[in-house]
Amino acid sequence: MLENDTDSLVKTKALYAMSCFLRGNEEGKSEFLGSMDGFSVLMRAMQSDFEKVKIKATFLLSDICLGSDKNKDTLCNMGMIEQIIGLLRKPHDPSHEHLLKTLLSLASNHERCQSECQRSELGLVELLHKKLNSLKGKEDCLEELEYCQQLKTLCFKIDTQNIQVDR
Repeated sequence: MLENDTDSLVKTKALYAMSCFLRGNEEGKSEFLGSMDGFSVLMRAMQSDFEKVKIKATFLLSDICLGSDKNKDTLCNMGMIEQIIGLLRKPHDPSHEHLLKTLLSLASNHERCQSECQRSELGLVELLHKKLNSLKGKEDCLEELEYCQQLKTLCFKIDTQNIQVDR
């Protein structure tokens, strides 16, 4: 359904159902990530033209990789960090907040993912700096600004305290 249906509502509902099924269901999660190639399914969904599909797929991916070094290793191996950075280069939309959160989830407590984020050819530090400048002062982008700051500090050891985010 998620990959073959052309209706964005059907795709969104399929992702919602998957998310509900996988939450707290380790056996289902193992099956989804293993024989169903769930990470690839989510990667393709994140590249959708439909905003809600991108957001739900990114949110689910972020949830799956929390606290699992094995999943972070797999995602790093399949180029997910590069994919996320590529999506963040597209014109700004609400999915960017979730993409940044997922990137932060991957890099948190995982040196290999941090090293991948630091690859100069990906230009992440410049992208984060650009985002911080373009989103500064926008009330509806506070979480996105915070994720940018946290990523700069975590991956590049850049102090962003001079940029204040009021909550």
